[in-house]
Amino acid sequence: MPIVVGFTGLSSGGKTTLVNKCKELLEENGYTVEVVSEAARTVLSKHGWTIDDVRTKERFFDFQMEVLMEQISQENIARSKDVDVVLTDRTVYDNVFYMIYYNHLIDSSAEYLMTYLEMLMKHILINDYDILIVHNYTTKEHDGVRGSDAFTNIKLFSHMAYDIVLFSLANETIYIGQEFDIEYIAHRIINKIMEQM
Repeated sequence: MPIVVGFTGLSSGGKTTLVNKCKELLEENGYTVEVVSEAARTVLSKHGWTIDDVRTKERFFDFQMEVLMEQISQENIARSKDVDVVLTDRTVYDNVFYMIYYNHLIDSSAEYLMTYLEMLMKHILINDYDILIVHNYTTKEHDGVRGSDAFTNIKLFSHMAYDIVLFSLANETIYIGQEFDIEYIAHRIINKIMEQM
């Protein structure tokens, strides 16, 4: 079974760049790596939607549900591969956070919400992350998916960090800011691989 490392945090903070640098460094050290792309981008692209298209009462819950299913599906496929490490660009916790933060857009029955929570909890209890990297930096650039208001993003992160601590069953959580040591992160991942051997 591969070590699974989830990257979570603010929009436009460089998570995708961080995931790619981490992959490169691990591969340079002889490890095989699979990357799970951000599920929200996949779902938006599949339907030809923008984020504004899904931030409506008619579409928000269905969108978040589809993103969660896509995230779980991609993670399960990656976990089944013969690799040392799986790096996920966003996590199921990001989905939970956006569901909580934008709850005023949820216009669904309790039955649908229970289905969502059951799917989420089943995944977390069986397949939580070995390491969770929480990236608390953002720029004013729009990432094409979630948003670009830096002040709002920072405010969002305080909620996100709290929610992650509340829900996460990850073995290890690492909080990083704008300045971070990619070699330290790779070292923590390598240590986790060695512990599993």
